Amino acid sequence: MLEVTVNIYTLAANHLHRLVSDPQTEHATVQEWNQAKAYLAQAASNKDYDEQDNFTKLVMLKQLRVVFGNHFYAQLHRNARKTNETFLTDADKKHYFMTQAAEIAQKDLTPYFVTWGLKPEQRTVAEMHKQPEVYAATPVYGGQ
Repeated sequence: MLEVTVNIYTLAANHLHRLVSDPQTEHATVQEWNQAKAYLAQAASNKDYDEQDNFTKLVMLKQLRVVFGNHFYAQLHRNARKTNETFLTDADKKHYFMTQAAEIAQKDLTPYFVTWGLKPEQRTVAEMHKQPEVYAATPVYGGQ
């Protein structure tokens, strides 16, 4: 996820300041949205977030900001700087990301992350289930 997460603030700056980007480096284009929708339309057994290109991965990350607000990543990064946890594996990093995202949103984001092919571990699902409600009210991932 590291290769993708470094672009979160670039996307936010472009969004807030409506910066005109070079078409070769612009993110969140119509083509990327369509590519992400095609990925999401696949059967769950065919989805693997880690195997997607960086632009498709960015769509998932951008949707969290769109739905939960501009403060979402600022809070996530504040929490990460304060934690004493050590993340030895990619699974630990994903667990932290998904559980913190759910806590900040105050929603069980299990269906969201499963839909995107992150394949949360049982410990992650159990932690996200502690949130008061399942996030499903607004179809973030390609719905109407």
